[in-house]
Amino acid sequence: MKKFFTFAFICLFVLPANAQWLGNDDCATAFPLTVGAACTTGDNFIATIGSDFSMTCGTTDAAVWFSFVCPPSGSVTISTDHAATSFDTHINLLGAAAGDPTVCPGAGSMFEYGCNDDGPGVILATNSILITGGLVPGQTYWIQLDGFAAATGTYCIDVTENICAADVGTFTINVTGGNAVVVGDTIWACENSVTCFEVISNDDYVLPPGYTDPGPPGPACTTIPDLNYAVYINLPPTTGIPESDPNWIAAGSWYWTGEDYTDCNPTIGLAGIAFPGDDVYLVPVTVDDSWGDMCAGFQMDGNLDGCFDTGNPIVIHYLNEFTITPVEDPCAGSVDITISGGSPEVLGDNYAITNVGSGTISGTPITHAGSLSVTGLLDGDTYSFTITDPFGCDSTFSAVYSGDVVNPTVTCPGDISVNNDPGSCSANVTVSIPVASDNCSVASLINDFNGTGDATDIYPIGATTVTWTVTDAIGLTATCSMTVTVSDNENPVAVCQDITVDLDVSGNVSISAGDVDGGSSDNCSISLLSLDITSFTCSDVGVNVVTLTVEDASGNNTSCTSNVTVTDPNVPTASTGPDDSICEGDSFTLTGSLGGSATTGSWGSSSDGSFSSGGTDPVGTYTPGPLAIAAGTVDLTWTTDLSPCVSASAIMTLTIVSTPTFTVTLTTDPASCGGADGSITISGLDPSTT
Repeated sequence: MKKFFTFAFICLFVLPANAQWLGNDDCATAFPLTVGAACTTGDNFIATIGSDFSMTCGTTDAAVWFSFVCPPSGSVTISTDHAATSFDTHINLLGAAAGDPTVCPGAGSMFEYGCNDDGPGVILATNSILITGGLVPGQTYWIQLDGFAAATGTYCIDVTENICAADVGTFTINVTGGNAVVVGDTIWACENSVTCFEVISNDDYVLPPGYTDPGPPGPACTTIPDLNYAVYINLPPTTGIPESDPNWIAAGSWYWTGEDYTDCNPTIGLAGIAFPGDDVYLVPVTVDDSWGDMCAGFQMDGNLDGCFDTGNPIVIHYLNEFTITPVEDPCAGSVDITISGGSPEVLGDNYAITNVGSGTISGTPITHAGSLSVTGLLDGDTYSFTITDPFGCDSTFSAVYSGDVVNPTVTCPGDISVNNDPGSCSANVTVSIPVASDNCSVASLINDFNGTGDATDIYPIGATTVTWTVTDAIGLTATCSMTVTVSDNENPVAVCQDITVDLDVSGNVSISAGDVDGGSSDNCSISLLSLDITSFTCSDVGVNVVTLTVEDASGNNTSCTSNVTVTDPNVPTASTGPDDSICEGDSFTLTGSLGGSATTGSWGSSSDGSFSSGGTDPVGTYTPGPLAIAAGTVDLTWTTDLSPCVSASAIMTLTIVSTPTFTVTLTTDPASCGGADGSITISGLDPSTT
């Protein structure tokens, strides 16, 4: 492949002057030329430098000015190559940028569309010929004509239209390796892959005929037009003639010779001309590159038809590497990331963001530029994501997050001790807020008592440990603890009630504190009810004063008294049958009742202590003992001790009638049965009986 710059040759010829002043000393008084008319004559003898524009192809000394309206083709040839031109001229074409209002430009706002010093002219080589295109039809442009090295004389200048038509032809675009997409005449190339782009001519371009230079002042030669490329970097073509296109000039004025083009290193670009992120426009153009012909040098308009026969540009977009700028916030556990680059040519298409590292990604950009955030990071975490554009070009970014490793601090207020609120088993306690700090920022401060940032609250009786936890923005924590002690200094209220209790059959009775409690209470709770006397016996029958002590959980206590009346429900009664008499040696019957609930008792005798009922109810038949045989009276006493406390007795008198004794005397002793009667005397009977 071959690359060439444009070249210029300067020659100086001085011809005799033919004075004809047109009064066109500056832009404002420019002489209008008609495109296609015969050349206009004049001179520059009295021209002044005034507001003349500095030419790029020579020094401006004292120029004269012309104007013309651009013809429909947008391409013209401006020439002083006429016999009436008597001095070495140079000309340039000026105007506002395309699309600007057609007013005479000021010196500071002029735009030069082209400049020519020496032809090459047919009449004289030092005459000027400027071929340009890409102008706006109907817009006014200005021509500045000056003499080389302040030369003066007469001139003849004309403007003719160039009728240019692009030659027809096609290309085949091949892409091998790497990752790229071809759409028509457009190639989208990933910046991070090695891909070969091959633009191959299909050899169907119709090239213009060659041109044979007649010779003097130079040697005779024949040009052979070739298919080449005008290379534009980032700025697309705007005219049909590259060297009159400001974008081609700004791009570096390159031609790429040869009908085929290959670039296998897109990371460098077009042989070092283009770089990643650039757009390269390859415009097919027919020029003579001096290969295989008789002319030396590079012939931009090889066939001298005043046109560059150009085709549609082939566009290579060397897609930008994504530019990823992270800004870490060590205190928030996050990274804000700005993304630019990529494929700006496909604005609006979605880009895929894939999270392949730690943290959570939000704010995913949907165009070639945007921003996102990665949150939830801790020191040492690797955050990483892949960006994929619509053409499959991707770029992965990874970094290690350097986060906050300093725990926050918190200092609790001192311990608090208060008494309970009156009538309550708690206290409303005001708690100061701890002092918390962090090298970054404190996100929260809460306590475990009520789960808020204010521990002022109602606290129960006793000691409550309150733990405060401070958390910074990324979750690092610290704790401190304090104690809130509420003391119960309120005594219980003791309420007693009088009660009556009965002794049991054993003469005992017991009571509990609950028996005499008449509704005692405490602001918290009663933990103990106790009595000074709980047991009673026969000796306590009657009213007894007992003391009830009420104590709460905190040891506070108070007392009251109660009258406990002890009764004996077992007081016995005793009775016997009526007084009686029996014959000595006979049995007698007792009747009677123990009364109450007595279950034991005994009989006794004033004369025979062994006479006993055996403890049964005195109902039955009894035989007096041996000491109660003699006739006479005896008091029999029924005594019951069925009550452990008291006994009862009843007495009956028993009269024992002695068994009669008598003596039988036979006064007559019958001699024999059937004898005479005898008599019997009986004595010794109880005189009280018959």
